[in-house]
Amino acid sequence: MPNILIVLVSGLAALLGAGWLGLRFLPKPFAPHPADPEAPADLASVDLPDGLPAPVRRYAKVTIGDRLPVVRTAVISGRGWLRFGPVTVPARFRFYHLAGRSYHHSMQATWFGLPILRVEESYHRGRSLFKMPFGTLDNDPATNRAACMGLWAESIWLPTILFTDPRVRWEAEGDAAARLTYPYGEIEDSLLFRFDPASGLPVEIIGMRNRGKAEEFIEWRNVALRWQTLNAIQIPIDAETIWADQGYAWARWRVERVDYNVDVSARLPEG
Repeated sequence: MPNILIVLVSGLAALLGAGWLGLRFLPKPFAPHPADPEAPADLASVDLPDGLPAPVRRYAKVTIGDRLPVVRTAVISGRGWLRFGPVTVPARFRFYHLAGRSYHHSMQATWFGLPILRVEESYHRGRSLFKMPFGTLDNDPATNRAACMGLWAESIWLPTILFTDPRVRWEAEGDAAARLTYPYGEIEDSLLFRFDPASGLPVEIIGMRNRGKAEEFIEWRNVALRWQTLNAIQIPIDAETIWADQGYAWARWRVERVDYNVDVSARLPEG
């Protein structure tokens, strides 16, 4: 009996060790998104609009400059980590955006670099579709509203739309914060941007977001950890997402590639 117990304990330890080791491997990145042969080499640009609050104007000038490239679409690709309870799992992701209109998320949690859980999520014309192996949410009111907030928070990776879209407005809240108000159907929602007084870059984006039930609003934060210039636009390449009541980051995003004004019609219809 003692020998059998030793074998069982050793086997269990080996399984746990293999499980832990498999979570140390980041997956390979997604293959590069196909280039659009008809896209111009240089992006068209527009002037920085007048009337932006001082911290927002500074943010635009620091990240882009006085002339803003016209960004219609974006594909954001990278790797990171997703947290499920006490377990943190490596992942890779690809986000497709029609600027200010819709998005599609493809995410894969992995073990030893192999996909073990796939998530496909989209938001289009006010309607969300969330597919996971253990269920689907289609046009759920709470998810729709949360997805709209995600659309505008993720626009930090294609920020021209934040300064030029006539449907949004900015209001300063002190010298180092500003509130972005955006449309959601017949109502409006908002996100608070807090800026680093030294660099002028956003430190975090904060909103009251739906989770689970339509009437349940919880503080939700995207925290920018590191910035880098990709394709002439300075964006956060390391960021994390936090629900205030959890006290830890449920997702960590490491952006490795951004492609602007490429064809995303396979994932996102224009209409």
